[in-house]
Amino acid sequence: MTKEYLFSQMTLPPELVEDLRRQNPWWEGRALPELPSHRRHLVGQIQRRLEWKLAPIVAVRGPRQVGKTTAQLHWIEDALKSGVEGRRILRVQFDDVREMGGFDSPILRLADWFERTILGSTFNEAARSGRPAFVLLDHGLRASWLQERIPLDIAGLREHPELTGVAGHLAESVTGALLFTIEGLDVAHFPERPDEPEVDFVLTIGVKRIPIEVKYQARVDPMRDTEGLRSFIERAVNNAPFGLLIVRDDSPRILDPRIVALPLSSLMLLR
Repeated sequence: MTKEYLFSQMTLPPELVEDLRRQNPWWEGRALPELPSHRRHLVGQIQRRLEWKLAPIVAVRGPRQVGKTTAQLHWIEDALKSGVEGRRILRVQFDDVREMGGFDSPILRLADWFERTILGSTFNEAARSGRPAFVLLDHGLRASWLQERIPLDIAGLREHPELTGVAGHLAESVTGALLFTIEGLDVAHFPERPDEPEVDFVLTIGVKRIPIEVKYQARVDPMRDTEGLRSFIERAVNNAPFGLLIVRDDSPRILDPRIVALPLSSLMLLR
């Protein structure tokens, strides 16, 4: 694509378009900023989360100046080297695009513009064609959906039962994030197969494997909600001595002695 075609439909303020062009030099085949040669482990974690496809978003949180931005740029550099086309990557450093303050839904407006002007298709069309787009937002979510408070405590969920489903997804993300912080621990996702149910996480410790399922609802069915764990344990090739069921509290009674029910609050003590 030529520069004229790329930027012929400027539906955003010209100053903002120039900011986006500067932040996304790969759209025009230009080089990224010079980056440190050393890659932090966070870069690999981001890639693994994307490969798992547990959710269409990976959130990296932390204080300023700890390397989140550099990790984003390292990931982009790796993606481009692996063959991802530059037009499939949008990165927005919100600290440097003050023009977004006039939009009611800035992320949606940026997505609209990116689909039409750079990507050349909708995100869904790109994904269905096997060439998904990637959107990296730096400090962009602080003023949007991450400000919504999702309770994980029992009292909060009793008060807001409508948030139980969202809390379950959040509990799964919290569990995965914690496991990834444990040095030397191999963490993987076990996807559903024709004759095997999905398992949220599988830990490999030496020659042993430990399956983990997160069931964060008020009532846990001792049979239905442990199916994935039992199936994994029963296959001798997996060499799994037991499984972990991460739950909301310590009330579930699991009769299978190979499965240990552990409240998320207890797991978080590993921090």
